[in-house]
Amino acid sequence: MSQVTRGNAEKKELIKSCVMELLKEDAFIKEITGKVIAAVEKHFNKKFEDYEKRTSDLVHKNQLLVDKCDSLEQYSRRNNIRIIGADVPPGWTEEGQQQAGHLG
Repeated sequence: MSQVTRGNAEKKELIKSCVMELLKEDAFIKEITGKVIAAVEKHFNKKFEDYEKRTSDLVHKNQLLVDKCDSLEQYSRRNNIRIIGADVPPGWTEEGQQQAGHLG
């Protein structure tokens, strides 16, 4: 084994032993746990804010579409006329639809 490889192995072993010693300390575990929790909370808060904004945008767009649909329905009725007192031809409904089975 070369001297460089042996030196790297010794460094890895030293790092491993230091980490093992740190993992035995409650303060270190609490600090690491706190940092992990903070990072996860930050990530999820960002995602939650993104979803809230997207939901708000979709609600707004939905309302615009509902308003547009109402407007179009109102304009489409504007050109309709109602004739009162006229007889409905046989085979037709009052809504102007031909009933099945009748070929008027």
